[in-house]
Amino acid sequence: MPSTFSPSLRIELIGDGEQDGIWGQTTNNNLGSLIEQAIAGVTTVDVTSADVTLTSFNGTLDEARSAVLIVNGSNAVTRNITIPNEPKTYIVTNNTSQTVGIKTSSGTAFSCPSGTQTTLYCDGSNGVSGASVYLTYSTFINATLINPAITGIRETATVSATAATGTINFDYSTQSVLYYTSNASGNWTMNFRGNGSTTLNSIMSVGQSISVTFMATQGATAYYNAAIQIDGSSVTPKWQGGTAPTIGNASGIDVYTYAIVKTASATYTVLAAQTQFK
Repeated sequence: MPSTFSPSLRIELIGDGEQDGIWGQTTNNNLGSLIEQAIAGVTTVDVTSADVTLTSFNGTLDEARSAVLIVNGSNAVTRNITIPNEPKTYIVTNNTSQTVGIKTSSGTAFSCPSGTQTTLYCDGSNGVSGASVYLTYSTFINATLINPAITGIRETATVSATAATGTINFDYSTQSVLYYTSNASGNWTMNFRGNGSTTLNSIMSVGQSISVTFMATQGATAYYNAAIQIDGSSVTPKWQGGTAPTIGNASGIDVYTYAIVKTASATYTVLAAQTQFK
């Protein structure tokens, strides 16, 4: 009976009665090289120029068997790394300035944000799931914390000397509060997304909700949030009090809060409110 290879790690399984006198070489290769690579191996992947498919070989060292993937590159767009469609875990460190997707050849990519370390699991059925943590501080992404005891929460706020007008992209993956300190110069549309390369739809599951705040500084002539989009598609919100605002409040700060509930794929209920501070 000839040798076969295990599906996940591609380790040689010697057939009964095979490799008389040389089975030790195969065993040493299995234990000393292949299993060691699967437990402690590191593969460095450069995604500067294009997406990458990891090499996958039976019985010899390859890229996909490694436990750790270090992703480097000066890519200006999201890149995908394709792994074998076999059950396996990976630890992925994304050192690029862009989101990196990990996927099988026929599956949907799991997004690893820039500057994160992600623990991933491929289920062997084209599914890739995981949780990410930023390397510079303890922020968990796509992680579920069950009944945690939290002493205090600090939300990330982006403060920008910008005037509200046109379409304002609210990148949820980098902030929960966006504060424009220059006087608004026109009515505006809020577009909620993950970031420039990641949709909000891809980072929210059905039944999840987020709460975000936009603070608009107003001058003598006030303006207001006239429309709402999510990932570039229009959404009709439900406004506190039952009526959408049609004016802003002069010489103060209008604070808009939004509760966004994902009810189906790319489908949301948005509860919005406008409050004047002066």
